[in-house]
Amino acid sequence: MVKKEMEREAEILRRRAIEFLKTAEFLFSQKSFDLVAFHLGQFCQLYLKYALLRKVGDFPKTHSIWELATLLKKVGRSRGKILQVKRQHGWRT
Repeated sequence: MVKKEMEREAEILRRRAIEFLKTAEFLFSQKSFDLVAFHLGQFCQLYLKYALLRKVGDFPKTHSIWELATLLKKVGRSRGKILQVKRQHGWRT
């Protein structure tokens, strides 16, 4: 993915994540807790994908918050670890 396209996609993910968070806050004030949980889950998923896209340049096509968070933790601050994670998951390097 070209850097400009990646940055655009990352910004879309970030904006969508923030909208889910804002909606969750509103729904919380309305005491719609089941919908709050759903929107917070969407926020977490999109924001983790945003973080992976910014850090690694790609993210897995999964809805698992646990998997996304675990991958982000693995990446850490090491460039070598980033390349290792990308190869393990078949992402573009």
